[in-house]
Amino acid sequence: MTDLKHIISKLVILHPDQIIDISPFKSVEDGEDYEVWSIKTKSQKYVLKKAKNYEIEVYSSFLDGISAPRFIESVNVDGDNYFITEFFDGADLCSCDRQSLKKALDALIYLQNKFWNNNSLFNAGYSFEKSLERRIERGKFLNDSRLESAYSDYLSLYKSLPKTLCHDDLLPFNVLVNDRGAMLIDWEFAGILPYPTSLARLLAHTEENMVRINDVFLEVSAQVGPLEKEAEKAKRALVLMESKKKADVQLWLYDTEKLRGDIEAADESFRRADFDL
Repeated sequence: MTDLKHIISKLVILHPDQIIDISPFKSVEDGEDYEVWSIKTKSQKYVLKKAKNYEIEVYSSFLDGISAPRFIESVNVDGDNYFITEFFDGADLCSCDRQSLKKALDALIYLQNKFWNNNSLFNAGYSFEKSLERRIERGKFLNDSRLESAYSDYLSLYKSLPKTLCHDDLLPFNVLVNDRGAMLIDWEFAGILPYPTSLARLLAHTEENMVRINDVFLEVSAQVGPLEKEAEKAKRALVLMESKKKADVQLWLYDTEKLRGDIEAADESFRRADFDL
């Protein structure tokens, strides 16, 4: 059992006599407590999280409190890493409107413009090499020649696209929105990755909002500086990445019939799409 009092005693920002309440966050996926806590003091609220070292590296290397909660400090306690950020009170994208989607995309665009093709941070956080290795490993379980061929095309695309800071776990509940803007949270799987990765992940898990997200994306895609003259190409690349992402998720669910249909649709898109990034 986590000894919160011991951990808190190691953090400079928190004084035990100022703490009013400590509450664990519940996992959206299974409703269980997990090792993230809301901490309310007499003057402010914070989030304390047990994390892998590369999530702390993402916060310290990339994130400045704009589009992601402000990082305050980290500490290692008995071999485990913990960090604390400001608390951001907002609603997630599991049920959202057009304005919320626009704020979320604005937050993503800010970060992608800032770190576009930033080679100096290529190995920071969840690196491209780690990400690629994980995807290659998944491809070993397809056991179908057509799927293997399509997945090979996907990997080729993944290797060749321009890279920027991406959140590779951008599920609807990892985006919080309020009247001040949007914040992306849970940066465990993030680094300099192929640029459609973040939004493709979001699209693959937000089918009920797909039309609205695509519609808003068309409006804001040209705001990404390096893509301003290639907005339509960027959209097509995004759609292909999203299709492949769906197939990747379905692989692990062994939903082979739906997977085959998605892969065949993606293959057809590859044959029809003629873009040069």
